[in-house]
Amino acid sequence: MKPKKLYVGIDPDLRKLSAAIVSEDKKPYAVFLRRNKGSKDDQAVANAAYLACRLVEDVIAYLLSEAELFDTMCKVVTVVESQSMMHTKHMREKGQKVKYDDILHTGQVAGCLMGAFSNISQPMCLVQPITWKGTLPKDAAHNFVAHRRYYNTLGITAVDDLATCIHPDPSQTEWLCKFSEDKINPGDFADINDSLGLALYGAKKGL
Repeated sequence: MKPKKLYVGIDPDLRKLSAAIVSEDKKPYAVFLRRNKGSKDDQAVANAAYLACRLVEDVIAYLLSEAELFDTMCKVVTVVESQSMMHTKHMREKGQKVKYDDILHTGQVAGCLMGAFSNISQPMCLVQPITWKGTLPKDAAHNFVAHRRYYNTLGITAVDDLATCIHPDPSQTEWLCKFSEDKINPGDFADINDSLGLALYGAKKGL
């Protein structure tokens, strides 16, 4: 049976703009990446706005090229991670080295991505990390645990030969990354895995 609903997960990042597609029955279809290089601060955010539009074009190209995989009335729901300055304040008070400017820029990039993907989405969902991830700390060890859970649920064979990053087995990477404009390396999944997780969260909740 062809999926009638697809979830696009987006974990916003200033340097690596990524998106992942998961169906309503928790099947992974594709991941995408656009790299934002060579600029800083406000100009980097401005460049991210341009790249957000290119990223959604990559997703549209995929959906059109693979249209036979999906129901003709298939809907797209986009799930984006939100940011919180108050949470950042609490993290700093606990001694974690989190920069306010980094969170500000990530929030701005999230807005750029939501604007770009609003053209293909019904609806858009903006969720706080604690809502979709729970209370797991944001460190490499706990990310490792969370990412392995995503892979197990999605049926992706995990390779964890990198110290801080789980990534798909190369035989699965080939079809997952086929439509990404920028080449995706194993280490890039440190960021892309959360985009997969957000799409999976949308599918689990039936957003």
